[in-house]
Amino acid sequence: MAYEEILQCISIPASADLSADQFKCVVNSTAGLAVAGAGVAVTGVLQDNPDTAGQAACVGVYGVSKLYATAGAGGAIAPGDAVESSTAGLAIVQSTGAVVGTAQEACPSGETKVISVLLKA
Repeated sequence: MAYEEILQCISIPASADLSADQFKCVVNSTAGLAVAGAGVAVTGVLQDNPDTAGQAACVGVYGVSKLYATAGAGGAIAPGDAVESSTAGLAIVQSTGAVVGTAQEACPSGETKVISVLLKA
């Protein structure tokens, strides 16, 4: 079961309705907070569900956070694996993109689920 522990957060205005994106990787831009794309350096993990542009969003930046993960083409995620962001802001096994953090739990092949990840500052 996924957990959070000693999670440091910051507040950033959302760029749009992010109510369906809790526990996904996000990036900060001139337009505000948005779901991260594949392999980019992320700002952190969205902890809440802001439903309008300009609404403050809570972003986990350091510590253990819940994060949606998927084990697709990159393979299953095992505890200790470095993870990066997919095109949809989900954690996948790190290959060439920027590291988001280290998986603390497994995500078996073919599954999408919330896992715990130690975020890197």
